[in-house]
Amino acid sequence: IRTGWTVLNDFALAKFDIWPNIFLTVGEANGIGLKKLIFLTGNYVTFALAVLGVLWEGVRAFRGKNPQEILRYLFLVFFSIPILFMSLKTERFSVLFVLPLAIFTGFAVKHLLESLTAFMKKLELPSFSKKILGSRFFSILFVFFVFSPMILISAHVVSTGITPIMDDVWNEALVELRLKTPEDAIIDSWWPPGYFITGGARRAVIADGGTQHFRETYWMARALMAQDEREAAGILRMLNLGGNDALELLVGSGMQVPDAVDLITRIVRVDRQEAFTLLPASMNEDQKNVLLDKTHGRGGMPPSYVLLYNDLIEQNLAVSVIARWDFRKALAVRQKGPSNSKGIFGILGDDAGMSYVSEMMRISGEFLKYTNISPEAVREGETVIFK
Repeated sequence: IRTGWTVLNDFALAKFDIWPNIFLTVGEANGIGLKKLIFLTGNYVTFALAVLGVLWEGVRAFRGKNPQEILRYLFLVFFSIPILFMSLKTERFSVLFVLPLAIFTGFAVKHLLESLTAFMKKLELPSFSKKILGSRFFSILFVFFVFSPMILISAHVVSTGITPIMDDVWNEALVELRLKTPEDAIIDSWWPPGYFITGGARRAVIADGGTQHFRETYWMARALMAQDEREAAGILRMLNLGGNDALELLVGSGMQVPDAVDLITRIVRVDRQEAFTLLPASMNEDQKNVLLDKTHGRGGMPPSYVLLYNDLIEQNLAVSVIARWDFRKALAVRQKGPSNSKGIFGILGDDAGMSYVSEMMRISGEFLKYTNISPEAVREGETVIFK
């Protein structure tokens, strides 16, 4: 519950952290209407059944006056209401709405079957026909053939409109990674293909769809957008050795985040010996060595590879914004108090996202502009030189 509450706050942009909010780079993070929610989770029939199930089960629970049944019903209702709001505010949370939808649809079908079986038994029919039509099996069969067509049609419409992200090209790349890299290799890349890599290539990653909000994602953006190869390699080395531990050590010792980020950016560019001399005099020798173990290591390094793919080059707006994050400006914004600070109820507001984006762009600066594609000049085997 605590984790879900925290994530909900992050998606609702209810608080302003001095770190960039990676959730803004996540697809399906926009709000949706009730009509689309119904389409994403089922269809009008299933939604109507679920509403019927809420009413039907509520009447049954309170009429029965059984405290346990009433408590169960109230729990399910109060469990479902926040999920409904979450789903309407953020499209990707609509998958969570499937659970309460299924539960209350189940209640409706249960009561429908009971009512249908009782009705059939009351009909003036020959005893043999009455026995068949009044059976629970017939009622189940009847309900199945009445409601299944709509469910199957909806599923067909949705499935034909889906363009799979996973395809043969991605699969071949993942197979290559699995066959040509050691089992203990770390694949450094942006977070979207993280689950592909761990699931398909069976290799470790720095960030994936469940950890994109961790601090390591900021450092990955810095490495991918670095103009200095030494900085990029140094950041990746730090990530593969200790993640964000080095920064946590510095902040834990009393250093401000902006100063800690600047210091780490300086020391990762140089070797361990020179980095030692760049560390503040307030740190003793042991503290310096512990920190450098996280950024430079002591010789042995896990094998690591950088994975680049089309979207990372052609659609890297989020990466560039996060990589250019100015922590001092962010600190000033937080101290001043952002205009979208609404607490958890920010999830019900429409302007929180736009307000945060405007703050974010003020902190990161203008979007980077691109030159035209450089034409190929020379190709020698696997080496390509561009103009």
